[in-house]
Amino acid sequence: PMAYKNMLGVTKWQLRDANWDPDFPTTAEKIIELYQLEGGEKDILGVIAIDSHVLPMLLDYLGEIKTETFPNGLTSDNVLWRLQYELNVGFLEDGLSRDQRKQAFKEVFNTVVEKIEDTSWTERRQLLQYMQDWADNKHILVYHRNSQVQTYMNTLGWTGKINQEADHYFALIDANLGALKTDYVMERSVDMNIQDCEQGLCYETTLKYHNTQDEATKLTDDYISYTRVLLPKEAVITNVQGIGRNGQVDIEMLHERLSAGFQVIVPVGEKQEVTVQYHYPQQAQRKLYIQKQPGIKELPISIQYN
Repeated sequence: PMAYKNMLGVTKWQLRDANWDPDFPTTAEKIIELYQLEGGEKDILGVIAIDSHVLPMLLDYLGEIKTETFPNGLTSDNVLWRLQYELNVGFLEDGLSRDQRKQAFKEVFNTVVEKIEDTSWTERRQLLQYMQDWADNKHILVYHRNSQVQTYMNTLGWTGKINQEADHYFALIDANLGALKTDYVMERSVDMNIQDCEQGLCYETTLKYHNTQDEATKLTDDYISYTRVLLPKEAVITNVQGIGRNGQVDIEMLHERLSAGFQVIVPVGEKQEVTVQYHYPQQAQRKLYIQKQPGIKELPISIQYN
């Protein structure tokens, strides 16, 4: 992707960076392709994505776990920070090589699986209900190469596919290119002001970001995002303010949507507003479809229509 080249100076696309396309089936196919290019030999039937919110919710249900790396225990309150610290910094303090740094994650995974296997059938049914709720809220995504299975998953809304049917559409897609885990401390919201105008419907949409961390840490720093706003393909963008790269905006068609891509920088402890102005010709179309980006907990949106 051009953003990797321009913003990161990256010259190789690796499996670790495969989650780029906002359409998850497209990303899943790229994951399989890069897995094979990097020497993977297994026949991959599909891809399941699980975001970081799921692990604390699992421990809320299963209770504290202990592993060799974390003998004092992990809970829903501390698991993400302690595990991430171990993967980024702690492995060096433990005298491990970089190749061994994800051993701690493997231990946690195996311990969670063992704890699930020890639950009763009634408890597993309850856990399945929770997992369905997590998938409904886009914390779990499923892609299967069998078209029938994929079609069924799509009817459940679990595939992360970009909606191409809705005429009147909006999606905000943030991609953290700052390497660290600053997403965890970011707050976002969207204010939309919509007015009837000669062109149809005129929008002034403000994206609000708040980097809530008081100071930089080994896991969090300034937030640097390549952000894409997806709009109806007939939309016309007239102005974008509050962005980096000297105001550069990348316009392209992406999955039958007009995509505007730009850099957003939010220093530690600060707020940043990005304003996107555009108009849309179909004034009669009042129903607005807003698609949530998978992997985020929530995105508060305020809409004012005159």
